[in-house]
Amino acid sequence: MDDVTDLLREFSDSLREFTGSLNKHFDITHSPIGVPDAPADGGSYGASNPCSLEGNMMKSQRYRGEAIRREQQFLDAHPDIFGQVNASEARKKLDAALTKLDSVVNVQLVRARDARGEIQRQKALERDLRDRHVTPVTMFAQGQLAGVPEFAALTPSANNLRGARLVDAALAMAVAAQPYAQLYSAAAFPAKFVQQLTDAANAVQASIDTRRRKIADRVGATAGVEATLKEARAAALMVGAAVSRIVVRGTPLFHEWTVVRRVVAAATRPKKETEVAGSIEPAVEATQATQVKLDVAA
Repeated sequence: MDDVTDLLREFSDSLREFTGSLNKHFDITHSPIGVPDAPADGGSYGASNPCSLEGNMMKSQRYRGEAIRREQQFLDAHPDIFGQVNASEARKKLDAALTKLDSVVNVQLVRARDARGEIQRQKALERDLRDRHVTPVTMFAQGQLAGVPEFAALTPSANNLRGARLVDAALAMAVAAQPYAQLYSAAAFPAKFVQQLTDAANAVQASIDTRRRKIADRVGATAGVEATLKEARAAALMVGAAVSRIVVRGTPLFHEWTVVRRVVAAATRPKKETEVAGSIEPAVEATQATQVKLDVAA
């Protein structure tokens, strides 16, 4: 068993070293695109994310952008062989498209960071509204105002409310508390506690509106990246056609070019939901398990 373990460890180390060499050669670590998703809904931050489709699209864009850039790097690595290709109009279009891609990706990243920042701001505002305004009013009503017509509006289940629903409940509470303002003031509530409650609710609503605008901006930036990727892909196809006429089958250069093209093809295929983008560990584990079975059978 120890021999099998050692064999698997050596195989894993060798595969990791080989993968690292490929990554270093083709600069696979360059990652111009790709940011965590941000929820679009005003009241949910969980795994159920309406923006997950856009997040998957952004990942796909990152893979395709990296693949096209590797083709560019392949040409740069062999200027003596592809000098004519590098001077062609197709290569100029490829370079221009990738430069433009960097620009639109920067916009996309900024929009995504802005949206995430506003999400955190909204969470903080909701926490302040719930803890410093809604909960104290509810606790007082439960102790002193049981049976009044406005009791339901004064005692919402705030812990289960998020986003726009929390705002609606807080505004309704402010209206319901107004007739009893003197009772609240006698219990050491600020004289303007109703206005403070209303202002806190409006602050949350303003944050929701701002975040929605920023998410819309991010979606627009993602569409801009997609359009630029199409330009880059069209140029890469023209460059690839010229390269294919130069490389000779069976040579090391041909194999290197084949690797680049295979990476491009693999990067454009949709990934299964259970896969982790950019990870080879599941494949390594499966390969190791298969190898163990073969060794035992032998």
